[in-house]
Amino acid sequence: MKVAISVAHHPAARGAVFDNINEHDISIIISDLLCSYFEYVVPNIEVVFVPVGNLKDKIKFINNNNFNIAIETHLNAHISRSVFGHEVLYCPNSIKGERLAKKVNQFLSIANYTKNRGVKEGWYKMEVGGVIDYFLEKTNCPAIIIEPEFISNFNKEDIWCIVEAIGKGIRSYERSLCK
Repeated sequence: MKVAISVAHHPAARGAVFDNINEHDISIIISDLLCSYFEYVVPNIEVVFVPVGNLKDKIKFINNNNFNIAIETHLNAHISRSVFGHEVLYCPNSIKGERLAKKVNQFLSIANYTKNRGVKEGWYKMEVGGVIDYFLEKTNCPAIIIEPEFISNFNKEDIWCIVEAIGKGIRSYERSLCK
């Protein structure tokens, strides 16, 4: 299995910010650790770090390199610290994308580091029935967006727990394809 790992946003537009922490930088750390996880723990799954850049270039890279799945790591944002939890988004009407999202969410939930906000269809700005999230819609392979926590509640001590849960979810998805 060949997995594309994409980072949220880019250096010129870093996404959500809270207490001098920005979404892009945390996403780089999570994505880099995911690559290491697969290199050392599950070497039979090939992971490739998608070059950082604009969204269209990332999707072009993914679509031109025959990946089996693509994931993008993000952090949710809210003005209140009372809102927290993880969620995994998939492209509406993508059966494989939904299955992948459910596998990853299952292991994030088992990790029990934060509230499970569930698996959801990925609509732009989460406006259901509106425009499908561009990353999810335009990738040729099943794709998910993982929001492991809200940036206002992000705890760096949970990073390895998050990485391991995502890795286990991807491994479980791969095994389910063999059945």
